[in-house]
Amino acid sequence: MSAEENFENSNTEMHTCNCTKFDGWIKFIMMTLAVGLGTFLAVYFVADQAMTKAFYYAPMPHHFEKKFDKIMRENDLEMQRLEKNIRKNNERVFMELDSQLEPITDLREYDKGYKLIINLKHFNNDINNIKLDITPDKISILGQNEKDDKNSIYSLNYSQTYKLDEKINAKGVTKEVAEGKAIVYLPFLD
Repeated sequence: MSAEENFENSNTEMHTCNCTKFDGWIKFIMMTLAVGLGTFLAVYFVADQAMTKAFYYAPMPHHFEKKFDKIMRENDLEMQRLEKNIRKNNERVFMELDSQLEPITDLREYDKGYKLIINLKHFNNDINNIKLDITPDKISILGQNEKDDKNSIYSLNYSQTYKLDEKINAKGVTKEVAEGKAIVYLPFLD
């Protein structure tokens, strides 16, 4: 073979390609994804390193840690003593606050019906200051209380209606008074 034939054969081999016209686009898309992923990982690594260093705290030496624990225990004991003294000296105030935080009425379901608990402290511990309107599917509570002090008048008007999920027997309702609470039993309708 001569040099010219060799050149022609090599030229024909160079021009022969088994590629489709989409291979260039696929290569471009793959390179773009690789560059984007690399950029994301680099930014993530730098941000992670910066955040780790920003929130890093050096641990306390052991002797400081013991002193710190001792100081915190002493402060806790002092706060407990202070709270006990405050409660002891202001027991009446705390009792009034505790009674005011109790709900006036509470409706609970039990196996045979509903149980309505009414706190009578708000009504001068007198069940006559409360009126109940009972129907098979709801119960309404109306209460009223008035107190006259030498400098002020205290008035309470209370109204609450409970819609019941299950019908009750209005004729089988029973009431009892115990420990400053009126308990009303509302049996289910058979």
